[in-house]
Amino acid sequence: MLLNVGHLQCKSGMKLKLKEISKIQFGAYERSEREGFIQYLQAKNFTDEGVLLRNIDTFLPEDTKFNDTCLAIGDILFAGKGNRFFAAAYDSNWGKTVASSVFYIIRLNTHKILPQYLSAILNLPQNISYFQQAATGSTILSLRKKELEDFELEIPPLEFQQKIIEFRKLHVLEMALTEEIREQKKILYQSAITKILK
Repeated sequence: MLLNVGHLQCKSGMKLKLKEISKIQFGAYERSEREGFIQYLQAKNFTDEGVLLRNIDTFLPEDTKFNDTCLAIGDILFAGKGNRFFAAAYDSNWGKTVASSVFYIIRLNTHKILPQYLSAILNLPQNISYFQQAATGSTILSLRKKELEDFELEIPPLEFQQKIIEFRKLHVLEMALTEEIREQKKILYQSAITKILK
């Protein structure tokens, strides 16, 4: 599957800082459990590109105190602590979920930008590199909230944003298929070697 980007051309829009289009807050610092009703997301639950994995093993009990901290449609997570920085837009398929304190939660206050588009832009290599350079810490990097708030991005028309979102979906699918093929080839190789050695 080849992705053609030749037809995607950005019409310049306005440039705004994240703090001008969103409210940024810290994820929750809670004591997690091995079982529970609410998923408690960690950085290990995502790929480097912000795709949620099926490896969630930390949970929180059903409690009304988590109602205000549960993620909602439109929320974007940004991992700003540790060795991997990435963004992920919340999807309703995730279910009832709370983000741990390794994340910043970006809540948009405008309809001029789509959450999935913002997530895709934050995940661009040059932007991740910018955040890593702005972070502090010798062993474990930590990005200050102010650095994230002051990040400036261009906001093109919604139609263009939607095209970027669709393009990203194709990319994620292509990467998943490539990984599946790689795993199948590995199994075939191991099986062939085992037969040869018998």
